[in-house]
Amino acid sequence: TGYGIARQDQILYELEQNKQGSDDEIEGHVKSVSNISTDPSNLERINRWKCALRMAAARPITGFGPGTFVFQYAPFQVSSELTIISTHSGDLGDAHSEYFSHLSETGIPGFVLYVLILLAISAVAFRLIYLKDQPRIRSLALGSYLALITYMVHAFLNNYSGLDKIAVPFWGFCAVLVALDVYHQSKNEPETPNLPV
Repeated sequence: TGYGIARQDQILYELEQNKQGSDDEIEGHVKSVSNISTDPSNLERINRWKCALRMAAARPITGFGPGTFVFQYAPFQVSSELTIISTHSGDLGDAHSEYFSHLSETGIPGFVLYVLILLAISAVAFRLIYLKDQPRIRSLALGSYLALITYMVHAFLNNYSGLDKIAVPFWGFCAVLVALDVYHQSKNEPETPNLPV
C-alpha cells in the first residue's frame, strides 16, 4: 500500500499509456482492465466512483439511502468525465464498487459499519483457521473464508451483494464461520458445576 501511494503518479502514467480496449480474447481483456484513458467501461467506472465520492461529501452522515445510487448520481456527474455509455436516466449500473456504494448510500457511519463487519468476520475466520487443532474445522473455515475474501477484493471493482446469486453465498459463508465459532467455543467451555443454593 505504501509503495502504491508513493508511486501513484508513475502508476497512473503507465495506466494512461495503455490503449487496449475491451476484447473477447483473454489477453486483450486482461490488458483492457488497466486501460483508464480510452476504454469506455473503465472510464465510466471511474466516473461512477467520483460521483459516489461527491455524493458522500454532500451527505456524509446519512447518505442517500440504501439502493438509491442509481437514481441519485446523475447530478453529481461532471461533463468532462462523461463517457459514451454515461446515462442520466437512472436505469443502468451502479457505483461499480461495494465500498463506494455503501459510502454514498449509507454515509460514513454505514460504510464504517460495513467495513467493521468484514473485519469481524475476518477475525472469526482467522481464529478458526489458526487456533483450531481440528483439520476438518480448519479446512471448512479456510474454504469459507477464501470464498469471502475473493468477494471482498472483487468488491472494490463491482457491487453484486444486492443480487441473490451473490448475497446468499456471501452471507451464507459468513454464517458458516460464525456457526463454527459459536459451536466450538461452547464445546470447549468448561462445564460449571451445579452448586446448591
